[in-house]
Amino acid sequence: MNGEILRAARIAEALLAGPWDLKSLTGRLKTTFHAVARSRWPRQTAVELVAEFPAPPRAIRLAFWITRNRHLAPRQKDVPLADLPRPRMRPHPAAASLLVPALCTPGDIAAWLRLDPGQVDGLAGAGVPERRRHARARNYAYRWLKKSDGRVRLIESPKWRLMAVQRQILSDLLDHVPPHPAAHAFVRGRSLQTFLSPHVRRNWVLRLDLADFFATIAANRVVEVFRFLGYPEASAQWLTRLCVNAAPSDVLCDGIGHAADAHVQRLRSRLSGLHLPQGAPTSPALANLCLFRFDQRLARLAESRGLQYTRYCDDLVFSGDRETRSDVVDLRRTLFMILADERLSVRHAKTRIMPAGRRQNVCGLNLNHGLNTPRAAFDQLRAILHRCGTKGLTAEEQQDSSRFRQHLQGRIAWVSSINPHRQAKLVKLFEAIAW
Repeated sequence: MNGEILRAARIAEALLAGPWDLKSLTGRLKTTFHAVARSRWPRQTAVELVAEFPAPPRAIRLAFWITRNRHLAPRQKDVPLADLPRPRMRPHPAAASLLVPALCTPGDIAAWLRLDPGQVDGLAGAGVPERRRHARARNYAYRWLKKSDGRVRLIESPKWRLMAVQRQILSDLLDHVPPHPAAHAFVRGRSLQTFLSPHVRRNWVLRLDLADFFATIAANRVVEVFRFLGYPEASAQWLTRLCVNAAPSDVLCDGIGHAADAHVQRLRSRLSGLHLPQGAPTSPALANLCLFRFDQRLARLAESRGLQYTRYCDDLVFSGDRETRSDVVDLRRTLFMILADERLSVRHAKTRIMPAGRRQNVCGLNLNHGLNTPRAAFDQLRAILHRCGTKGLTAEEQQDSSRFRQHLQGRIAWVSSINPHRQAKLVKLFEAIAW
């Protein structure tokens, strides 16, 4: 569309800068489009605007309306952008010190990304939505993965041009915004160990798992993150559009069909709307920022009860020492209410209350007597290394020995990072293998 939507977004910002009534809109239309005194079309357009949007709309919705309106569409190309009031960054006081780029208009975003406005339109899905594109022209590649419990997950991988844009947004913008201290996934300096360390040797541990994590985080949450950082409405909307996606119906049919199962219907609804795509480099950081208020609520709840709380992506863990089982059940009920209020879903089948008298296992690690890998997993790895060292590799392992070697090295590094005392024994067995 050669930047038509980006230009319309600037005009939309100008029309939204004032009272939303017929008289005020008529005046702003005349001023913005330099209408002659006796022109009737500004009044007619203002009537159409108020009829279409009884309340002030989002800038991006108004921009699309402008490109379709019979009066404004042909006239918008003649509006000098220099004559329009330039929006300013207005960050929340808590974000005022963050070093994020000042992108006050969609044109600034295009210049920052070193793209022309038409390319930004296409990557943001402004010209032709993803669901209406031919498969080769889509901005994302889609792949379904089957989970161990039989459910499915959609991987939405941006193609190279959009991938480069999202990496720039991540490195030059999102990496400068710290997530809540309770969030430990996708954060530099934090890990699975820092996530679980506060819950070691506790009398009880409560674990909850969020369902369809990335698909649950809708575009309106992402817009609010960018607005919090100070970006004007149109810029916040455009940055959001570059980071969210709505899966095409044919992709959804291939993966989950039209089953009447409640989970399938819920997943279809979430994926068909604008959401954070699992596979985009910006999604993990944005997910943490979108859940900042949620983490804040849970952290305050935990602090008020003398508990520990941390989150690793979609895994929520609470732990304590003095509470009875009825106290923990009451906490779980409160958490379900907060999750419903935040429009997040929990997988009840994976909710666990684990007292100290039974194995406390979270994310494949034991917490009872210190952070450690399960004995069975260590014994299995040691047995594989011993068999390869004494009997040699199987035909299948020899066929792709380099990949199998990297696989074993990765498993050894993982066990060693959790329990360094086991490293020497595993390395000795690995070095005995004849590659």
